[in-house]
Amino acid sequence: MISIGNEPRTLDHQCLDAPGGFLWWYVDLIDARGNGLVLIWSFGLPFLPGYAHAARAGRAQAAGERPSLNVAVYKGGKLDCYLLQEYTPAQVEWEPEGGSWRFGKTRIHTRIEGDQRVVDVALDCPMPAGAGRLTGSVRVQGRAPKLEAKIPENVVSPAGFERDHAWIPLAVPARGEAKLRCGEVRYEFSGRAYHDCNVGARPLHDLGINHWLWGRAAFENKRAETIERVYYALWPEGTKPQRSPEGARCFGLEFHPDGRVEHVENLRIELLEERRNLGGVVWWPHFALYRTEEAEPWMVVTQKSAVDSGPFYMRHITENQHGDGARAVGFNEVICPERVDLSRHRPLVSMRVHHADESSDAAAKDDKNSIWLPLFTGPRRGRVRRLGRQAVVALLGRGEA
Repeated sequence: MISIGNEPRTLDHQCLDAPGGFLWWYVDLIDARGNGLVLIWSFGLPFLPGYAHAARAGRAQAAGERPSLNVAVYKGGKLDCYLLQEYTPAQVEWEPEGGSWRFGKTRIHTRIEGDQRVVDVALDCPMPAGAGRLTGSVRVQGRAPKLEAKIPENVVSPAGFERDHAWIPLAVPARGEAKLRCGEVRYEFSGRAYHDCNVGARPLHDLGINHWLWGRAAFENKRAETIERVYYALWPEGTKPQRSPEGARCFGLEFHPDGRVEHVENLRIELLEERRNLGGVVWWPHFALYRTEEAEPWMVVTQKSAVDSGPFYMRHITENQHGDGARAVGFNEVICPERVDLSRHRPLVSMRVHHADESSDAAAKDDKNSIWLPLFTGPRRGRVRRLGRQAVVALLGRGEA
């Protein structure tokens, strides 16, 4: 189902040829007031409409055929600006050796400085229906962790896990800052940050995972040092969280500022107050993670704000606490791989995907875009007005035809 490792030498263009595979880089940034962002640049993002369906039908696309960029900006714990933009392969460049990417006019660069990894993003994305362009900068800097090869196999890859999917922490713990603009709306914030990568040679729904729970939070210890706690709870196929919470494969890691990575063995999860969102995804407002031999929880997670909620995926801004009472803001994700890209959900997901013609900057000309796209893309303020504007343009276009 999953393995953990350092940045692999095999993280190159060969990954792009994997049928139904995926390769995504993830950055998040959050401050104490719930202002922040999540940025994902990817090849073969499993959530793109039609990608998983093609793999299930025996017509899997190569990951490199579906590049995309996702930006979600949060203000006061709520989603305030959103973009999921899909590109053609010709609009994208990746230089693994140089650590650089180009998605349309957006540039991303990552480098190592001493024991630190630095990520610089220069965003420049077209938006639909007169929302302007999403532009600005994001910088993340944090410890580049090294996971020792001598770590026991049952910790790196818990019993029964396969190596078709690698999770690679890249900058943990970290800090970041962002300055963004979309039309007249501006965002500026700084706070705790996190950077990782996921790479898979097989489709996400084919990794034997029924339910995926992941999260992270950066705590300060009594010496004012930042220690990042990251957890996974994965239920294999044939098990369901609501029926067998004890069936979860759990593991946690603690990332220290000096580069040490402590693997938390014998971790178990206690689920509280099961809920379902409107899309049918099971989630929990509260849950706790325990080291089996300890009575005090290693981490207690409270889901404060649902900032993304769909038929196969949820993201929350969380409030987290561990045994000594320390608190921290973080993120949590829930994924149901078997529900990704089902036919009944695909039209809803397609409404959020923006296909833009970067060559002419005329996104409205692309027939792939849903007429409802302005309701889900760009700043929250003015979405209905932009939807009306796009509808008028579409009607006038039909009249001219």
